[in-house]
Amino acid sequence: MRDPRPAPEGLNGETLLANGSLNTSPERVLLVAQDEETERIVVTGLDQVGIPVESCPRSREALQRLRRGDIAVLVCDADLDGGGFLDRAMDLPDPPIPVLTAAMGSMREAADAVDHGAFALLPKPVLAEEILLVLRRALKQRQLEEENRALRRRLALENSLDQMVGRADHMVELFRLAQTVAPTRATVLISGESGTGKTLMARAIHRRSDRADKAFVVVSCGSLPESLLESELFGHVRGAFTGAHRDKIGRFEQAHGGTLFLDEVGTASPTLQIKLLRFLQDRTFEKVGDTRTHTADVRLVLATNSNLEDLVERGRFRKDLYYRINVIHLALPALRERPNDILLLTRHLLQRAARTHGRPVPRVPRTAARRLLSYHWPGNVRELENVLERALLLSQHGAIQARYLPEALASSPQPTGNHIPLPELKADQKYSLKKLLEEPERRILLAALKTCQGNRNRAARLLGINRATLFSKLRRLGIKGPRSPENGGRGN
Repeated sequence: MRDPRPAPEGLNGETLLANGSLNTSPERVLLVAQDEETERIVVTGLDQVGIPVESCPRSREALQRLRRGDIAVLVCDADLDGGGFLDRAMDLPDPPIPVLTAAMGSMREAADAVDHGAFALLPKPVLAEEILLVLRRALKQRQLEEENRALRRRLALENSLDQMVGRADHMVELFRLAQTVAPTRATVLISGESGTGKTLMARAIHRRSDRADKAFVVVSCGSLPESLLESELFGHVRGAFTGAHRDKIGRFEQAHGGTLFLDEVGTASPTLQIKLLRFLQDRTFEKVGDTRTHTADVRLVLATNSNLEDLVERGRFRKDLYYRINVIHLALPALRERPNDILLLTRHLLQRAARTHGRPVPRVPRTAARRLLSYHWPGNVRELENVLERALLLSQHGAIQARYLPEALASSPQPTGNHIPLPELKADQKYSLKKLLEEPERRILLAALKTCQGNRNRAARLLGINRATLFSKLRRLGIKGPRSPENGGRGN
């Protein structure tokens, strides 16, 4: 028979289910080594709202109980076993949300535990209303975490491509385009700053092609001098040059039937560009020092962190080769251009690092999350990955601690509506001013469209340019932008 009593309400009016938790799983609260008064307050209060609660007098028993699972919230003293109990509890595969208690005299020392990931710290003697309210909030937090995990699993296929994740519109479109072209033989050009994931994208395309069980060969054109690079790619015959004591098979032959990924193609010499063009035209090549023509069944995926159009204009890259390789172009955005993906990437990268090092996946407290979101990430996803791996190895209590994030993150200015981070320029490299100005221009255009709710006529007037100029800039920068709801989504 159904219980006619209404389900009790928690904080903000959320419904606490009669089975004892805020969701359909039988999760409960565990009290560890609490004094009789605290235990009485918690047990009585949670029993009244139908939330299961258990108690363990000693830490060893508590750890055994935690290993069996279904504990949502843990209530214990901050200094239990000198703080070692909390460390062990938070290192479990599915750690509970910790709510800590502490005597008034030790509150200052215990407060550090909140920065380490504790949900709340309550002074003793605890007040009934206060601890019950905190526990309801903690249970609600647990429910939200479970729902988020389920949502991430559901969206994983749509918003990911192998080891790449993202929910920004541009990333989702890139994933779809990559999945569409992967089964074809089309040549693919991937562009993006260093650390944006060009190699990961190339591997994902290979794995989704009919060549997935064949070789995936990687060559960085910028890591070898011209004389060695040509031999590395096409091979050579014995006696082709000093030191060539035997025939060598090149990377094109090694990749036969599979995929050859050429990174930093913008650094290729004029001679190498001619040979690449010839291969793309008729799939033939000649080894260094050989006059015989060879063929290879190879799909080419190329990547660059340079603006190839600019190199073409400056005469440093062949126009006909550019048109040949620019069949399908995947432009990977910098991490600073997809700030809404930072925490999603953080969770993904922490999960991967935790598996590598055999550790539980840590939580990311608000202090650490704010630092991650405020930084402009010049090294992109690769820098984020390195920062998180270091923090994972150094942090304790099952949470990423802000003090183990690099100082640069702490001193990074908070982004504001008119803040555009300046690029980091290196004296030993050459840059295109036109390319450097694209990012500030893109941000300004997007801000204008957002301010004008997608109305492009108003955005053009706001920026003091005519509508045709705005449309030209949007097309050049690949911006779709928000659409104006009052014009049927057309963004007039």
